[in-house]
Amino acid sequence: MSLKRHYTMSEVQTLLYESEGRKPKPSESDSGHTVSLHGDMRGSAADGRQTTAIILAATIEESRRMDPAEGFVVVGSDEKEVDARFTTRLDLIKAVTAALNSSDGQIALGKIEGNGKPAATFVAVLSPPVMNVERFTRLTGKLERGLKATSMFVKICRIGNGKTARLHIQTAYPKDVS
Repeated sequence: MSLKRHYTMSEVQTLLYESEGRKPKPSESDSGHTVSLHGDMRGSAADGRQTTAIILAATIEESRRMDPAEGFVVVGSDEKEVDARFTTRLDLIKAVTAALNSSDGQIALGKIEGNGKPAATFVAVLSPPVMNVERFTRLTGKLERGLKATSMFVKICRIGNGKTARLHIQTAYPKDVS
């Protein structure tokens, strides 16, 4: 089936679920994460994307003498100044559907069609805006809810080639929020 076409909300929902946690290629370091990081699987935009870091002393000997409980710390792995997510799955699906079906989305889909480029990114204007977005501003610690997304960043990939190619949605998140 052609990748460059208009998608229904049901098709986009299936694409998002199939893409979640999947790497477009085994060599990719980042798996699909639209729902888990930019949708309702993430508790809040203020949660951040946390990872565990191991704290070491100045020398190996000093590190070995450290109390193991003091050797770990949870830190944010993403230092974006402003982070936003959709608070409902339905609004995320609506936004991704609108983005793929937009003129910018269709151009990006055309780039990865058949044996074209393996991936493409684009920013789509969402008209009308999509509701139920929350935004966290790291500098001020301010969390705002009930906002709307007026544009969306999307990264799509092609899995396979030719007529057997399938669409993979690597990420999609609110770009401009008000």
